[in-house]
Amino acid sequence: METQLIGAYGAIHIPPELLEQANLPAGAGVVFSVRADGYILLHRADRDPDQAWFWTEEWQKGEREADEDIKAGRVDF
Repeated sequence: METQLIGAYGAIHIPPELLEQANLPAGAGVVFSVRADGYILLHRADRDPDQAWFWTEEWQKGEREADEDIKAGRVDF
């Protein structure tokens, strides 16, 4: 991960690959919070924090696998 400098008015450039990984398209709303240890967290504003588990990479990987299984007809309904 590369270091980014904070610009005028607190602007920070977020690399495109991170935006893609976080599924943050242009125009997406975000919420910032600061942990006690100084880390700044960025959250999508349109996601319920109680549903954060759904957006973990592990869960999303399972979602993609399930989609592939459905497309390939490897499921029973």
